[in-house]
Amino acid sequence: MGKLYDYVYYLSETLGNRLSTSLNEKRAADWIFKTLQSFNLSPVMERFRTPSSAYSFFQFIFLCSFLISLFYLQFHYILKIFFLIIELFLIYIFYREFNFNHTFLYDLLKRKDSQNVFASVTPIKEKKKHIYISAHVDSATAGVLFNESIVKFLNIQMKIVFYSLVLVFVNSLLYLFFSTYFFVMVFIGLSGFYFISFFIAFHTEYLAQPASGANDNASSVGVTLGLMEYFSKNRPDHTEITGLFTGSEENGCIGIYEFLNKHKVTIDPDAIFLVLDCTGIGDPVYLRSEGMLKKYYADPKLLVLAEQVSRDVQYSADMVDLPVGYTEYNVINNFKYRGMAIGAVPKEKEAVPNWHQTRDNIVYIHKETLENVSDFVKKIIKKIDEVPKEV
Repeated sequence: MGKLYDYVYYLSETLGNRLSTSLNEKRAADWIFKTLQSFNLSPVMERFRTPSSAYSFFQFIFLCSFLISLFYLQFHYILKIFFLIIELFLIYIFYREFNFNHTFLYDLLKRKDSQNVFASVTPIKEKKKHIYISAHVDSATAGVLFNESIVKFLNIQMKIVFYSLVLVFVNSLLYLFFSTYFFVMVFIGLSGFYFISFFIAFHTEYLAQPASGANDNASSVGVTLGLMEYFSKNRPDHTEITGLFTGSEENGCIGIYEFLNKHKVTIDPDAIFLVLDCTGIGDPVYLRSEGMLKKYYADPKLLVLAEQVSRDVQYSADMVDLPVGYTEYNVINNFKYRGMAIGAVPKEKEAVPNWHQTRDNIVYIHKETLENVSDFVKKIIKKIDEVPKEV
């Protein structure tokens, strides 16, 4: 099991930061490809186009909202009606893109290349189930929103942004009928809010320091590699296992979206996805719910199974609701596949440790945590394989 720590060390310290679409992200994918080959597996690498950043959507929306709020009073009546329609459009884009249901804007902003790597272990006997173990390869920048004192309120902040877009529309509509000073002041306040929001999004994409991403998410890549090596030598009876290493998760879960969109015809409708994210610090946890504007809930049968497994292990493995943020399971849920996210969190903390922080390096990674998460996932898979028709 010492290999798990070595994998994390190589990714976060030898390679360093692996920002989405960067050369280091590609180097990491190439290394994963070769490592899977060393397990006598036949990995596949698939390249795809992606927007430069998830923040490019926000910059577009904030800039448009800023200009509308600032100049709406100067527009002719007909133009005011036109911009009311634009505001509804911005609300629609924000909600759809933030919940990973992409609009045409997604395709317009595709500018850079990324890649997914995956490999499968076939069962010894008749195949009855297919399990995907997913871990994202890339790391993030340490933007101001992820400051330790601010990030705990991130969900609330995103809801404020969304409802502020609604407020722009309502304020614009009311101003058509009641041209009072109050609505003018609301416009001024909103324009200032969007100016600051645009700068924060711009800073996070272009100016913030990169994180080495030891916990987020080299830890899960290391655990998944370890699991693929184990199952390549100890093949399940009835379950095919695919290790899926996705790119550009920090761009808005693009890698998993592109994989599911490309393979949706061939993926078994009853396939199970186990998403590993931030598995290097604390005790194993499995997520009952996650998400920001919208809540996503794990498959109930998998939660029951995880609870059964947690009673049989020597370490702590709790079911939790993720208080801030999301994982790739959000996208998987949108595609109507079953799944559950697994991570690790210290008992004394509510938030994900070192999430998008420059201190997210190997110093904080616990070997025992990596081993416990690996053991927990392994036991879940074995239990599924034992009773494949009931899960």
